[in-house]
Amino acid sequence: MKNRFAILLTALFAATTALAADWSFVAGTPATITDGDWTFEVTTVYFSTEQYNLVVGTCTQAPAVPSVLDFSKPVVNADAPEVSYPIIELNPRFTHRWGETVSVGREAVGSLILPETGLTRISTAAFMNCSNLVSVTPFLPASVVRIDSSAFYKTAVTNDLTLTGVSAVNYETFTGIRSKSVTFGDNLVELGHSSNGFEGPFEGCANLESVFLGDSLCQINTRVFRDCTNLTTVEPYLPTAVTNIADQAFWNTNIGGAIDLTGVVAITGRNTFGNTAIESVKFGRNLKTIGQASAWNAGAFANCTALSEFIVSVNASDVFLGEATFYNCAALTGTLDLRCVSATSRYLFSGSGITGVIFGSGLKELAGQTFAHADNITDVWYHGGMPTIGEKVFDSLMPLTVTNHVNANGVPSWTAVSDSGSLGIGSTWTSSTQQYIVGFTPEETVTLISIR
Repeated sequence: MKNRFAILLTALFAATTALAADWSFVAGTPATITDGDWTFEVTTVYFSTEQYNLVVGTCTQAPAVPSVLDFSKPVVNADAPEVSYPIIELNPRFTHRWGETVSVGREAVGSLILPETGLTRISTAAFMNCSNLVSVTPFLPASVVRIDSSAFYKTAVTNDLTLTGVSAVNYETFTGIRSKSVTFGDNLVELGHSSNGFEGPFEGCANLESVFLGDSLCQINTRVFRDCTNLTTVEPYLPTAVTNIADQAFWNTNIGGAIDLTGVVAITGRNTFGNTAIESVKFGRNLKTIGQASAWNAGAFANCTALSEFIVSVNASDVFLGEATFYNCAALTGTLDLRCVSATSRYLFSGSGITGVIFGSGLKELAGQTFAHADNITDVWYHGGMPTIGEKVFDSLMPLTVTNHVNANGVPSWTAVSDSGSLGIGSTWTSSTQQYIVGFTPEETVTLISIR
């Protein structure tokens, strides 16, 4: 009797499992799963710790109209209902990254339901260009630790996005989605891809308003939030672990106020914070690079017209300032303390409101055209010996007189410059009126200058 009861329970359990299993696994070459409406190839079946694990591949059958695609339903073996297959990876490949359709069903995905647990990876271009996809639940499961490039590229998903399990987000992963908020966990170390040849993971997400970053984030790569025109909130702003921020990372967003970059070592590339509403920037002692040598009018803070405060720790040294760093920063006025700077680039202050600059004894290279089009400059202070000086340092200025003050300690090396009225061999004073070195201003005079 006891054995009969056990057999009955087993049969009942198997029947119940079969009834609940909306996905049916069918062995073959290739194996497939189907629920009657959708059919997918199975690329791999892993067996680990007495558990079968499924990788879902190419879609071969789909509904005729946008429908629900539910991967949260259990998958059971058609020939052995007691065997289940948790889905650990999705790679349905509805389209190729470059646009060619490689499977059916791209327009049929209207909403997507994912497993709450078990799913660990969403592969490259998994739902790319599924333009009718408006909802993903959950978005995304906490179990997901890897999401590859272009996974949700140019979909219409509106859900707020939570990525608590991932350590990195690659290029074009969520480009153009319609989420308003993105939240990362403390596993996140890197955002985006180093190549400028791809769109950023959130580029063009015009509905995105807020981003919550984990405290462990170290690297923000190229074009991550470019053209997120409604992005106003980034918290923390920014994590102190961030050491590198790349080309166009926040270009043309609406972030503003005071941004704390005290952990940053390098801002590389062009327009990193260009065309934003930032008002104040603060760097710490580890800063070494802002921008690149050739950027024309696309410097790191180009067109930040509200930027009025630029602070670098007094303990910073040997800092390189790239081309057009402060291009068109009209609100940045007064005297700028750049005693940390060792080398400058062209058009550094072009279009800014800066009237004076103080360089320290660590200045090694004053690039040609450093002050070109810096039409508000009236005074420049130098400490220590004369650096290597490029051609036409004050090229293209409006008619005005720039007074260059040289520390008394610099008399031996600066004398020839003062006597000849030029800045080094091959350099000349090219503006409409004379610019000249006035004596050798004592150190104490410089300390009286108001330094931001």
